Amino acid sequence: MIGTYFARLKVVTRLTHEKDFQKAASLRKVWRETKINISPPALKVAMELRNHPLMSYRRLSSWPPTWVWIGGNEQDRQPRGEVGILKQVRMVDGHPIVHRCFLWIEYEGSMYLGCLLLSDLSFCESVSKLLEENIGRSIEYIGGLDLSHLD
Repeated sequence: MIGTYFARLKVVTRLTHEKDFQKAASLRKVWRETKINISPPALKVAMELRNHPLMSYRRLSSWPPTWVWIGGNEQDRQPRGEVGILKQVRMVDGHPIVHRCFLWIEYEGSMYLGCLLLSDLSFCESVSKLLEENIGRSIEYIGGLDLSHLD
């Protein structure tokens, strides 16, 4: 599609420079009448979970959560970043301002707990559902999931 655009543009420009105005005018008319059929959803930009503006609480990003060691191998008690495999998710509601989603991960033989603090209740519910659908996947993979459909 893009290649066709540049090919047409090159022909129109070359003909204009050759002062063949009649052919150039004819080609410009054909060009204007050609419709590029791209649907609005195809133009939407992907929004990864890790970069989503609602993935925050009081303007501080909640992703990735801080991981706290809860059991298993004691080699690395405080891993950082998008590490491990998601094992369990639980959303806790009941506070009017902050909404929490707890994540359990397994990383290098140990279990860790993380908490997402979110300001928006409906976003928290959507993210919790999405996380539950991705139990067994890596946290790095989950961070790259497209959330543009939640806007």
